[in-house]
Amino acid sequence: MLYTEQYEAKLRGVWEDYGEERGMEKGREEGIGIGREEGHREIISLIEKGVSLNEIKQILANRE
Repeated sequence: MLYTEQYEAKLRGVWEDYGEERGMEKGREEGIGIGREEGHREIISLIEKGVSLNEIKQILANRE
C-alpha cells in the first residue's frame, strides 16, 4: 500500500484524538480518586472531632 502525506495526516489526527480522549479519561479517573481520598480524610477528621454519623450525613447531603 502506498502511503500519502494526506493518509499520514489523517492517521496522525486519529491517534492524536485517541490520545487526547485517553488522557482526559485518565485525568477524570485520577481526579475522582483524589476527591475520594480528600472526602475520606474529611470524614475521618469529623469522626475524630466527635461529630455524629447523622451530622456527617447531613453535612455531606448539603454539598450535593
